Amino acid sequence: MDWSSRIGVAGLGLFAAGGFANQGVFYAGLLLMLLALSLRGRDFWRRARSRPFVWVSLALSGYITVNWLLAWRQGSAEWRPEILESGFDLLLAGGAFSLVVAYWLGAGPRRIRWVLGLGLAGLVLSLAVGFDWSRLEVVMGGRRELFGMGNGAALYAGAGLIGVLILLLTGRGRPLWLVPPALLLVVVLAIVVLWSQTRAVWFALAVILPALLLAMVWHGWRRGRGGRTLLLLLAGAGMLGTAIVYNADIVDKRLARVEGGFLAMLADDSAGLEGSGLRYRAPLWEQARELIGKRPWFGWGAGTSRMLISELDIKQSLTHYHNLYLQLLVELGAVGLVLFLLWVVTALKTFWPAGRRDERDFPLLLFLLAAMALFLLAGLFQIRHDDERGHFFLISFGALAVSRALYAGIAPATGRRPAQ
Repeated sequence: MDWSSRIGVAGLGLFAAGGFANQGVFYAGLLLMLLALSLRGRDFWRRARSRPFVWVSLALSGYITVNWLLAWRQGSAEWRPEILESGFDLLLAGGAFSLVVAYWLGAGPRRIRWVLGLGLAGLVLSLAVGFDWSRLEVVMGGRRELFGMGNGAALYAGAGLIGVLILLLTGRGRPLWLVPPALLLVVVLAIVVLWSQTRAVWFALAVILPALLLAMVWHGWRRGRGGRTLLLLLAGAGMLGTAIVYNADIVDKRLARVEGGFLAMLADDSAGLEGSGLRYRAPLWEQARELIGKRPWFGWGAGTSRMLISELDIKQSLTHYHNLYLQLLVELGAVGLVLFLLWVVTALKTFWPAGRRDERDFPLLLFLLAAMALFLLAGLFQIRHDDERGHFFLISFGALAVSRALYAGIAPATGRRPAQ
């Protein structure tokens, strides 16, 4: 392994370890990988140029960059710093940056397991450190806890929950002594999802988990592991059910408020929105609809949401539209939203043949499908692409989906490819 490879692999480790745990470590890792890739540009381009995902990624990042710079140039002096920061956050949400990580992931399973393991460890560490243990009694009484991550705690804990369940139910929980700690981790992550009281994630998981569990049972029966899979499924479902029943009061209170808010919206009763999060989201969504109508194709510019929302007479802490699709339509227009969704679809399409053909890749295929479905469904009521954890989530998704394709059937032109 030459020194550029050592720098790239070191950056990959920092990227994975800091993704959920430390913003500085995460961005330092990404910067190191970029630096090392600049020394391997010929080899990278030789591998990447024939892949549709590469061109979609470059188109998405290029479009965001142009859109962002135009918005900054047209913005007032007061809002230019905000547009600069928020536009850069949007630029980091996947796109071309996933290609950088994909190159250093390589094609072998060892580094993929390493990155996923470090990411999960960083997530658990962040949740444990971010929890205010002095508030434990209050939280047990039904108060909301965000674990130092804001509303993202539920989304990322939900993704971790999906990953651990797939690990268990596809026979990857070896040796057997790992099964009890993994089941315990399922319960811990489920409690985080419940205590964070993020209804968008509850809704998404209610849709995804049944389909995911059925897919894993079907896969287990086909591979002759039906009995073991069913036993683990019953154990996991039982522990999840216990966690939900134990926190039933939290669930009831939180869902009752949103039910009343939706009924008030249907009845056009603004007074009925009091006490519901929809009290603030309804005017946001209405403004977004009007802004999209005025600039439907190219939007108002990357990073402009906070500036636009400031014109509304609502609480000042609201900085985005609480809907991923409206947010992208307002800032980037229909062109930007289509490019983002095309980026997601192309990433999954790139990995799909390997995931279906190779038994070893099936768990990762399931994880990518379920984790992105969680992100997109929760995106109906929140956005999570605009901070470092959202960057880590989206960049990792794209990299995991295409890293193997970059190395399929092409020998490196010079030097050695990253060790597997």
